[in-house]
Amino acid sequence: MREAERLADRIVLIHRGQVLAIGTLEDMRAETGQVDLDDIFVHYVNKSNLEEELQAHEF
Repeated sequence: MREAERLADRIVLIHRGQVLAIGTLEDMRAETGQVDLDDIFVHYVNKSNLEEELQAHEF
């Protein structure tokens, strides 16, 4: 993740084959309130898991 922070203009975060976020590091920092890309990734994974749980309980 450190290399992406230093080198990439835009970043795509993928988890379980699903695109969680696309954008610049600064955009992701602003959206999540996190600074470190590892923490940003965890934020999006947790958000995705919560959305999956909510969908599973809909009827």
